[in-house]
Amino acid sequence: MINFDQASSSFPKAPPVPEAVYRYLKEGAFNLGRGDYQAASSIAETVYNCRLQLARLVGLEDPRQVILNAGITYSLNQIVLALIEPGDTVLCSSMEHNSVLRPLNQQKAAQTVIIEADSEGFIPAESLEAKLLELEEKGQKPKAAFFTAASNVSGTIQDLASMGKILKKYGVYFIVDSAQALGSCDLDITKLQAQAICFTAHKGLLGPQGLGGVFLDKEFASILKPVIAGGTGSFSQSLQMPDNLPDRFEAGTLNLPAIAGLNAALSWLLEADKLEQIQAHKNELKNEFIAGIEELNCPEFEILGPSDRSRQVGVVSLTTGEIDPSALANFLAEREVLTRVGLHCAPLAHKSLGSFPQGTIRFSFGYANSKSEITKVCEYIREYLEVHDAI
Repeated sequence: MINFDQASSSFPKAPPVPEAVYRYLKEGAFNLGRGDYQAASSIAETVYNCRLQLARLVGLEDPRQVILNAGITYSLNQIVLALIEPGDTVLCSSMEHNSVLRPLNQQKAAQTVIIEADSEGFIPAESLEAKLLELEEKGQKPKAAFFTAASNVSGTIQDLASMGKILKKYGVYFIVDSAQALGSCDLDITKLQAQAICFTAHKGLLGPQGLGGVFLDKEFASILKPVIAGGTGSFSQSLQMPDNLPDRFEAGTLNLPAIAGLNAALSWLLEADKLEQIQAHKNELKNEFIAGIEELNCPEFEILGPSDRSRQVGVVSLTTGEIDPSALANFLAEREVLTRVGLHCAPLAHKSLGSFPQGTIRFSFGYANSKSEITKVCEYIREYLEVHDAI
């Protein structure tokens, strides 16, 4: 099997992950903060260590600012529900995933202003500032801005630092969707001047599904109301959610098997600069694949994304013209090559990139993929094109 659908979910996971999940379930599947016995203390140590390692990824010193939950979609919904009120104006871009667009769309009493991306998937800083000035002239001040760090369609990496600088100037809260970026790009919450970075465990961090969270600025956290309430194992005498982090936003039992797996993945990734090596490897694979597709010289193919490939994560989408992308994907699947076809839960991105409504066939790469796999897949694609007289 050649897995070129790593943007959906990484596989294989980091080598120690399966054993860590299994060991927790077999040797001590006890709850967190609900007992004084040794087994409960052991999982508490694992969760704390996981927070520490996550905090290290984004330049946080206090692991209590790492909120864990069911995933990045949960995190984005949590912030929308906790922050956005009737009458508020919110900014986002046309490159956003439905995990941003749909929660904002459900807040019918708030106004969502969408900034259109250019044909390479970028939101130029001048476009952001122009929109803020336009709104200011109308007497509107956006409360928050939600921007993806890297597109799941084109792999385009946004200039978040410039965005953060502008948003701070206008007093707008900055929330980052890092689904395709964390583990593939350097993200520092302070340098970006962001109030929140939402993340997932199962993509660039090579952890299990069903787990993610949000890195929260302390001042920003203080204005957010909890949208889910329940037991935390702390301050049990109160009928109110605790004020302290992370308990304020972590009602109920966490996905402890997944946290055990993510903790093991992070320990592996953060050892001996492995994360940097994997980032470099995925970029090499991306460049090798793009070169291989260009060598096919197929007039029906167009590679979406930045002309400067250094501003693209390991995600490559092709439009296929008169060629049916689903038929090509099925041809590859018969040869055990995994890809993804369609709109990738980001319809507005495809409109900006010119690939709506057909969508694209997407190839995305992980640490265990190899250049020989790139060569083999390009050969399969050549075979398909020759059979269909496309080259």
